[in-house]
Amino acid sequence: MELVEFIGVVAIVLLFTKHFQPIQPIKNKVVEWLIGKIVWLGRKWTPLLNLTQIVKLLTCPKCLSFWILLYLTHSLFIAATGAIVAMVVDNMLVKTQIND
Repeated sequence: MELVEFIGVVAIVLLFTKHFQPIQPIKNKVVEWLIGKIVWLGRKWTPLLNLTQIVKLLTCPKCLSFWILLYLTHSLFIAATGAIVAMVVDNMLVKTQIND
């Protein structure tokens, strides 16, 4: 995987999970629906249907970039590096938005 593709995956993940405003209302409705299902199911669900992990993937750039890069590259090193890069860039974006 080239550096441009690596940065591209991290950028798309950051846009999807937090920073691209046109899709956030739809994503938030899906997350709210999943949380509602989690509450409704309570303790009745099976471990195979762990909806909290899906919610985490939709809202956590670190987690989503890790799993996407692991799937694309089959390299734990690249996936872990992508997760750290996503976390650092997300923290930088949040801090710059607070200062604006």
